[in-house]
Amino acid sequence: MIKSSRKSNRSSRFFWFAVLAAIIGVGLWAFATSRTSPSAPILASNVDIAPEDPVYIPVAFDQASLNANTLSLSGTAKSSNRLRLYGQRKIGERFLLAELESGPNGRWQTLVDVSAFNEVLDPALLASGTLGGRAFSIDLEAIDLDETLIPAGQTLFVVQAAIMPIPPAPIQNGLVELESEAEPIQNAQAQSDLAQIQDELEIGYAILIMRPGGPSTVLRSPFGPSPAQDGLSLQAIDYDNAGGLIVNGRALGGGAVSVLANNTLIGETGISSAGEWTMIAGSTLPISFYDLTFIWRDEDGVERARLNMPFERFAPDTAFAPILGQSRMEGILARAGTWQLRRRLYGGGQQQSVIFAP
Repeated sequence: MIKSSRKSNRSSRFFWFAVLAAIIGVGLWAFATSRTSPSAPILASNVDIAPEDPVYIPVAFDQASLNANTLSLSGTAKSSNRLRLYGQRKIGERFLLAELESGPNGRWQTLVDVSAFNEVLDPALLASGTLGGRAFSIDLEAIDLDETLIPAGQTLFVVQAAIMPIPPAPIQNGLVELESEAEPIQNAQAQSDLAQIQDELEIGYAILIMRPGGPSTVLRSPFGPSPAQDGLSLQAIDYDNAGGLIVNGRALGGGAVSVLANNTLIGETGISSAGEWTMIAGSTLPISFYDLTFIWRDEDGVERARLNMPFERFAPDTAFAPILGQSRMEGILARAGTWQLRRRLYGGGQQQSVIFAP
């Protein structure tokens, strides 16, 4: 009986050792499988996983075109936001042009009747030889789902003015200079010269998105396409009364753009994944005339394109020809191949935007 009991105990211990070994073996196999199998599930029932940040969608214009009294507009906002478009009769007085809603993808588009600006689009721009213009502006704001008001931080301007030919007479401060100060316009030849210039003038218009202290986007240039060379293009140049300079454009590839004034480097900026570049420099250029050079180099530093453009920075007290209409646009210098537009900024100050012919 004693021997039989010992045999039974040994058998029992062997059985439990076998069970324990089997359990350990299964556990090791499961661990090895979870480390080597790419399809093994990972459970995280008590782990907090932070959601991805939502994509920021700005309240903005991005396209515009004008056909008679109908302005076609489109842009972006957050999904399903209410939007309001305002025209401006004069500084500080605006009126509602349209109300709409952005789509689920944040896109919006609308047609706006601008017949209220009819007198602004009158092509009779010339008075006493002054080459002025007319303009109107549209502001955009969104109302978020929580009733938060979100201004766009940009204004769309439509500007109409003369496209200057190569002038037969010098142009001074937006005025046709026909004779000396002693004989301003008193002879038949001077009057004939003025009539000839008026006959040759073509009336054009521009559509721009302007941002206070930021770059201007030219949606439509009075000169046609933007200046470009081998895939490098220039949108506009903005400057303020302190000499700060903002230059922006596009490039058909990555890398960086260097900006030189009279062959002196004044700044360099990278090109975004969308092919856009903006160079901002503060208090850089004194009042003078400059030959600007834009050089695009790719990621390896190889020069891909070079674009040259003449540019003149005017003093704040330079007399621009008047801009008539219902916007903050104050004046224009319409030169052969350029428009310089001066506008008043909210809170004070001025900003000049320059559009170039190709």
